[in-house]
Amino acid sequence: MDPRAKVYEIVKKFSTTMMVTLGPENRPEARPMHIAKAEENGQIWFFTGNSGRVANEVTEDRYVLLVFQDERSSYLTLRGNARVVEDRATMKELWSEPYKLWFPGGLDDPELTLIAVEPLGAEYWDNGG
Repeated sequence: MDPRAKVYEIVKKFSTTMMVTLGPENRPEARPMHIAKAEENGQIWFFTGNSGRVANEVTEDRYVLLVFQDERSSYLTLRGNARVVEDRATMKELWSEPYKLWFPGGLDDPELTLIAVEPLGAEYWDNGG
């Protein structure tokens, strides 16, 4: 199987990943992020707040690490470049009601923005035997 196809096959099974960015003093900062969409071409989309730490850290340093683990001891790390995207059409396409928990104003919430991650490389481990 093509390595890109294998990574996409793995990523599309997840709804959440840990996103690691570089924070103050170049300290790694990790937090769970809900995956709004994983595209076959590899790009992964997330909603975030435009004045929050994730958006600020991605603006300062685009390099991110996404970490995935399933309950069967399969692991994937994906390195990529992230960017903040202000695209209302894409927001509308990716929006679902559960995001109201974080963005009560829905699609009109002034904090709402997107992060797109373009993969640069990935590593996969499967300890399931």
